[in-house]
Amino acid sequence: MRYRFVSATLACFALAACSASTSPVMPLAPETSAASFTAPAIHVMRPIPVDARAVPAATTNMTYHGGPVQLKPTVYLVLWGFTGNSRDPVGEGPQLVKFLNAVGGSKWLGTLAQYYSNPGKQHITNPSHQLVKTWTDTSNVPLHPTDQQIGSEAVRAQQHFGDYGSDVMYFIALPHGHDPTDFLAGKYCAYHSWGYANGQKVVFTNFPYNTDFALKGFTCGQNEAGGVLDGVSIAGGHELAEAQTDPNPSYGNTSAWFAGNLDGEIADLCARAGAKIIALTKGSFPMQGLWSNKLRGCTQG
Repeated sequence: MRYRFVSATLACFALAACSASTSPVMPLAPETSAASFTAPAIHVMRPIPVDARAVPAATTNMTYHGGPVQLKPTVYLVLWGFTGNSRDPVGEGPQLVKFLNAVGGSKWLGTLAQYYSNPGKQHITNPSHQLVKTWTDTSNVPLHPTDQQIGSEAVRAQQHFGDYGSDVMYFIALPHGHDPTDFLAGKYCAYHSWGYANGQKVVFTNFPYNTDFALKGFTCGQNEAGGVLDGVSIAGGHELAEAQTDPNPSYGNTSAWFAGNLDGEIADLCARAGAKIIALTKGSFPMQGLWSNKLRGCTQG
């Protein structure tokens, strides 16, 4: 399951325009010149109880709410602060690179092709090479990054790569020991969000170091299929699919596909159904199911 909320800390990022009630803003690199960054909402992946491996919660299909989807998805991976073994002791960085290089063009991600945006009912495509580039950003990572600071890093990444396309998602991976407090408290596994900086839209995923999650009785995917790195592809795939089918989550008509009361995006509806190892084009990975309106249920491709 997943919940959606508007976060006050996402009211602004970057150099100025933040009220005293927001968290301190991390200074941005010189290449980032955005004066402000506004984000309407974030949409999180909730941790799953370890004993909740029953049927998915969904009983009705997702419906279209008027917003855009990502028609030709493109991904840029940012390994923020992955500067040695102490920052990535179990190898989540290479696993993310391997997974994101493999998932494009797969039958698993092909489930998204049935979903579209208007005008013209333009459907999501499934390119084979969705991960374009990876950047190991060696700039300072706060011990407990705020939503503001993660949003600022997404703006920095957008300006670093220079890609402002409407179908781009910036995947911000955080290193070991530098996790948001809400992640450590068990409030989410990862989230995707979006906003504007200097009139340019940026869509991004916040991906804390998955194996740092240790809330008793809950999981973010670790050991779901028998491996310590299982959560990298389970949670990573969860956010990837949802960023493509609902890249602009909000309470308004910028949202695209979800079911229920803003609570059920394509991966949320199948998060409790368990995971299995799926053969992709460049390796096999533990994956959860995705909701198919055509099948009226979960599928793994």
